[in-house]
Amino acid sequence: MKKLILTLIILIISVSTVLIVITMNASLKLNTPEKPPVLQNVQDFSLCYLSEQGLKYNPMLPYINEMEPFSMDLSTAVFGQGSKVELLFDDPELNNMKYEILDPLMNEVLSSGNVTEGSFTLPSLSKDIPYILKLTNTRSNQFIYYYQQFYIKDTVPNNLIKTLLGVHGTLFDGSKHYDKYIQGRGEGGTFYEATQDASPKVLLWKTETSLVEMNEPIPVITGFDIISGRYDVDIDFTVANRVDYVFEYWDFTEHFQSIPTSDGIKITSFKRHGNRKNEPYFDEDVKKWVIDEGMNQLAKGVLKSEKGPYNAFVYKNELYLLDKTDNTLRKVFGFDQLDSDYVMDEDNHHGIKLLNLDDDGNLKYIVYGYMADGPLAGNNGISFNYYNQSKRSNENQFFISTPYTYKTMAYGLNQTSFYNVEQEQFYFTLDDNVFQFDFKEKTFNNVMNISGYVTYLEGGAFYLIDNKSKENGGIQLANMSSSAFETNLLMYENKGVQIVGATNGNLLLGTYDIVNTYEYLDGNVFYPFDHLLVVDYSGEVISDIIPEAGTFFGDVQIDQALGQVQASIVQFYKKISPIPSMSKMGYEKIKEKNIYQFDKSKETSIEPIIISDEVDGIHRMLVNYESVSLNEVLMPLAKENLSKLVVFTDEKIHAT
Repeated sequence: MKKLILTLIILIISVSTVLIVITMNASLKLNTPEKPPVLQNVQDFSLCYLSEQGLKYNPMLPYINEMEPFSMDLSTAVFGQGSKVELLFDDPELNNMKYEILDPLMNEVLSSGNVTEGSFTLPSLSKDIPYILKLTNTRSNQFIYYYQQFYIKDTVPNNLIKTLLGVHGTLFDGSKHYDKYIQGRGEGGTFYEATQDASPKVLLWKTETSLVEMNEPIPVITGFDIISGRYDVDIDFTVANRVDYVFEYWDFTEHFQSIPTSDGIKITSFKRHGNRKNEPYFDEDVKKWVIDEGMNQLAKGVLKSEKGPYNAFVYKNELYLLDKTDNTLRKVFGFDQLDSDYVMDEDNHHGIKLLNLDDDGNLKYIVYGYMADGPLAGNNGISFNYYNQSKRSNENQFFISTPYTYKTMAYGLNQTSFYNVEQEQFYFTLDDNVFQFDFKEKTFNNVMNISGYVTYLEGGAFYLIDNKSKENGGIQLANMSSSAFETNLLMYENKGVQIVGATNGNLLLGTYDIVNTYEYLDGNVFYPFDHLLVVDYSGEVISDIIPEAGTFFGDVQIDQALGQVQASIVQFYKKISPIPSMSKMGYEKIKEKNIYQFDKSKETSIEPIIISDEVDGIHRMLVNYESVSLNEVLMPLAKENLSKLVVFTDEKIHAT
């Protein structure tokens, strides 16, 4: 249908060629490179959908590699106890396959069986906890896997999808009866930005005169609140809008929040957001839109060549290269093809990280997550890519198969990663390990285990330490910015040692006696420091700060703006009472004091050194400095020249 509608649109455009030329914006001087050919090797594997009364929802992607169940939470579903699960497939031959019900936390199979004629019956399961449905199909000796998170509830609406699709159709068709489902103030809003409070004219698409819906809208349940019963549902679709004889293409998402009631489905919130389709090969206005929106929204994520005229940026799942010499905008990669009727080209279960852009416009970058198209279609992992500007070609340098979704991998690839420009080596963390990919040698190595707390510093250095351990006997330092990966261990005369922060590119360490530590009820440890040491990354002591006799340093703070290290001066106390419950002991603060002044003019612009976060259930402290992060902006996979096929195995990580 998508291809048919587009063909009709192209015919209309060809008849109106002269009018189109007249309406072009001649003031915007942007050169238009040739449009890249449509990929021929589109995904061969069928999608699977959940079905409600024959209506598709929650598309399930076909995976070639098995995935970790705990990370498969990209969409969710809710079933009743012992209910019948209905499935739909693009390929009807897939109606018969195996299913498994998994506990994602323990990775245990709770139940298994066969899907017969597109359905199966759930066993008795506990309520209000997440499960994973895993489907397995075999085609030409190739295993294909599908995953779906779901919950069990006592009562489940049987018309959620039908109702929301009906509301979508009511709005797009311009029916005046929409207020039966959506109620608001009835004012404001635009064609591409609206809420339930928008005016009827906006909600009913009456601000535009020639609209064509180009694909079948398929709802996705993105969230479910087990307490309130609220559903979050997204409906994505593409619209062609005819403006002055020229067709614009827009991607829209309608977001519904709804709660089942005795009277039916109640919509509590509605939002509609659209973006002009990211295809800079139709008219100058679209190209200007992409540049303005992309460069402005991602100002911190734009990668610029040091001396050359090139800027690289990612906008709405597509990678662009801008040559500012003559303002040539080139779309380097993009899954979404207007002249494709394949739904996977609009998949967005992947991310990108830009690594390096040289003065000739050559670009190194990675794509991580689900590979929706190209020679790696159906695989999930990390693709290391190189774009050659003079040849206009992309080469996949290496691919690592992983069992984690792009959301799970995003933290280690963005916030805890480092690219060594001189050595062309990219370091990142995954599965409690530090991995290195060498673009020169096209090699992939596990260089260090980090089963503990890890913090990244400037210049490609990081350290490991446990914030809930009394016995921190040493600090493991690693340096990724040198010609070879280097590590060294810092220890201090049988003392415990803890990293407090960083000043002027140096570390601030505190040493303590284990017998003097104090453990709080939550498991965190108070470290009474008897020395504060300013050291460089090699461990050489630059300054040794000692408290007054009988006291310790506690609650050490670094004020980057003032260039000062401040600390509380604390003293141990013990009060004994004949009533045991009245006895007390601990540390009391005597005063606060500035204990060290550093040259703030040399201080690089850094955030506070300690940032708490939780990744995969492991509490870590992380800071990102030298890596280039696009804040998890999504983008597509390199699709040409799969040149390097190497077999590598390390537990769950597989490289090919």
